[in-house]
Order: sequence, then structure tokens, then C-alpha cells
Amino acid sequence: MSDFSKLNDLFHPPVRPLDAAEGAIAPHWRWSERHLQCVWADAALRPAQFTTASGAKITVADPGKWNLGAGPDFTNAVILRDGKKVRGDIEVHIRPGDWKAHRHDNDPLYANVVLHVTWFPESGGGVGTGCAPSHLPQHIEGVALRDALAAKRGFSLDAVDLAAYPYAVLPDPPRPCGDALADASKADKKAVLIKAGISRIRRKVARMTERVIETGSPARVFYEEIFAALGYKNNSSQMRRLAELLPEAQLSAFATYTDRYAALLGFAGLLPKAEKAENATAAAAARLLWDTAWKNGCAAPAERIPWLISQTRPMNHPRVRLAVAAAMFDGKPGDLYRSVSRVPRADPKKWVDGVVNALFDPLYRAVDAAGGVIVSLGEERANTIITNIITPLFIATGTIGENMCEALPAEALNEQTRMMSYRMFGRDHNTALYKTSGLLTQGLLEIWNMFCLSDKSLCADCPFAAALK
Repeated sequence: MSDFSKLNDLFHPPVRPLDAAEGAIAPHWRWSERHLQCVWADAALRPAQFTTASGAKITVADPGKWNLGAGPDFTNAVILRDGKKVRGDIEVHIRPGDWKAHRHDNDPLYANVVLHVTWFPESGGGVGTGCAPSHLPQHIEGVALRDALAAKRGFSLDAVDLAAYPYAVLPDPPRPCGDALADASKADKKAVLIKAGISRIRRKVARMTERVIETGSPARVFYEEIFAALGYKNNSSQMRRLAELLPEAQLSAFATYTDRYAALLGFAGLLPKAEKAENATAAAAARLLWDTAWKNGCAAPAERIPWLISQTRPMNHPRVRLAVAAAMFDGKPGDLYRSVSRVPRADPKKWVDGVVNALFDPLYRAVDAAGGVIVSLGEERANTIITNIITPLFIATGTIGENMCEALPAEALNEQTRMMSYRMFGRDHNTALYKTSGLLTQGLLEIWNMFCLSDKSLCADCPFAAALK
């Protein structure tokens, strides 16, 4: 097998399992600059105002045009500095020191930059969210995103859909990564994807580790993340917020499925109206839910949650997904988490099968109790929960090891995995190489997100391709 050790320098390093006695663990940066570029470009994600280290107020009038070529990330932007209009370019980095590390200080392409946007504030950078401008030319202000975004309820960089924003159209094959793998064996190709897949899982482990430290409870993280997964892409943050408003201990206090479902709908502001029901049966069900919610004091939402309904498929409607949540969390607080935790871990494949059974058991109980149809979780969504929530959370807490990743269940191939596999392996490659392995498809996504989407050199300077060679 070929030596791909140079890839280790590109991918996420191992994450130490959380030791609760330590109380803290050094956080790892697990995203790309593209995540921050998406935040800057999107008014729905971008903070309304920033404060520099000197105390100046920065407001964005126009984020600028996303530049997919060489030079600053955004051009011809308009910002207001203490109310005074300033026009120029925007450069986005992870750390303040990246300005000099990337040698922008003497590059004429960056001469018109007026704002340097980073995630981290500079160490000792002063008050607010600002960065000390010591590393920047005098005409450039520095602002940081981290603290400003921490104040936004439900916000998570992991929820940013990187493919939903502009990205460079890379040239037709041959591409450097494809050339490097053209004569590689099947084992070598798998080895590359395994390294990338483990890197992606480690990023998720780092996030789960931080969430467990933040909340102090792996079971709470499990509960809130399951809700987020049930929200799918359109309503993930909304479902997470609902889980915060109605914690598991409060939900579990309701003994019956109907009580739990009515409580969830009431807190969500999604109780159906009998007068809008399609038939008499649906109207009767709506009245029962309203009566139950009123009886339990849950009919009036404590907070308006901005659900996205118009672009959601009927089977993914929040009401449908909340029906699943009401069935899944049917016992004492933490019961489902403990049930999944107790699945034997001697064999990775049997562990995955056991986790699937543990997730579906409360759904079967709900069907038996109701004597009718309760909406199913679905095999694909169960696989997503295992890959994106349970596996990284249990690695973070030391419940399982990384070896369990080898049995991750397959998820449906999407546009990103198809495009990445085409670039690496050619148009006519056999998808059997990766389509039955969740770990290998995670590897395709890692390479796509970390390299292809952020590439401004049209593959010429791709560090991934260079490491393969």
C-alpha cells in the first residue's frame, strides 16, 4: 500500500476522549475559511454589528461580491465605521495572524482591503469582538466573528450548508488528484477516503466534546442533537431551539404519547387548527391535541420559532418530525441515551445494528400503544443520526473507540459526493468502492468541503493533490 502519511498534516488530528474530571479540554478548530465566508455573505447569519478593539462600531451595508478568483474574498463592499461610509474589499481568515502568514501585506491584490474578518479575536485584542490592528496596515480594521455569533441563539457553524453558496467551477479532468490516483489500487483509494472520513468524524467529535463541556451532560447533548437531526436541513436550528425550550426532563413528565406530542406542538407553535383540517378524522385529532395542550398548560408557545415550511417536503414537515420525537423519548429522562449506551461494543457491525434497534424500539412501542400508525424515523435518517451524532458523541465521552467508524452505515449519495468521486476517480469509476460505507462517503465530503470549495487556484495549488503525490 502506498504511503499517504503527508495527508495527516492536512486532516484533523486525533481528539482525546473527554475526561469529565478534567472539566475542560482544548478546543480544536474544525471548520474551514469557507464557513466564515458563508457567514459573511449571508445576512441571515452575519452579525448585525461588530466592535473593533479600539471601540469603533462596524455595520455592514453591503458585504461585497464574492470573489472566486485570486485576491480578497469579497470585493467592492460597503461598511459603516461609526456611521461613516467606507468602500473597499474584505478578506476573511480564521486567525488574525493569517494576514501576514498568507503574505497579504506586500501583495498588491490586497491593497484595497478595508476590513479583515476573522473567527478568533487577537490575543489581548481588547474589548468586544474586535481584533487589535497591530498585524494590519493602518487603513484596515479587524473584527472577529466568534463572540458575536456566540450570542445568536441556535447558531452553529456545522449547520452552514457550504454548497449553497457560490464556489469556483473547477476545470474538466484531468485534475491533479485524479492524476495522482489514476493508477492507484482499490486499497489505496480506500485508504485515502478512510483518512479523510476519520478526519471528518474527528471534527464532529471535537464539536461534541465542547457541547458536553458546555452543558455538563452527554444525555442532554444527545437529546438536543437528535432533535436537530429530525429538523433536517431546513429546520435543524429551529428543532434544536425547541429542545432547549422543552428539555427532556420536562417532556418525559408527560406519560402518554399524545401528551408528549401535544406539548411539543404547543411549545413549537405548531398545533393544527381543526377548522383547516382536510376531513373529520383530522379535525377530531386536531381538537384532541389542542385540548391536551391546554390541559397541560402547553398551548401557548413561550417563544416564536421561525419554522421554514414552504420549502419542506410533507414527510419532513416539523409536525411529522415532532411525532417521531414524541415517540422516541417515551421514558424517564436519559432512557434512550442509556439504551444506546448499553449496546455491546465488541464488534463494530453488531454495534451499529444494535444502535439501530435501540433507536427504533420506542417507535415500535408507540405504534403498539396507539394502535395505529406513528410516523417512522426512516432508515436513512437513522443512519444520519448514527454517523453525525451517536458515533462522535460516544467517541468524545470514551464510550466507543474510532474503530467503530469502520462500520458506519451508508448514507444516500448526494451531489457533493458524486462530484468529488468523479473528480478523484473519473467519470466511469465503480461506485461500489465507497457507496456501502458511511466512513468512505464521509471522506468524500471532507475532501470536497475542505479543499474543493475553497480552492481559488483552479486546482493548481491544491494541498490535497500535492500530498497525494
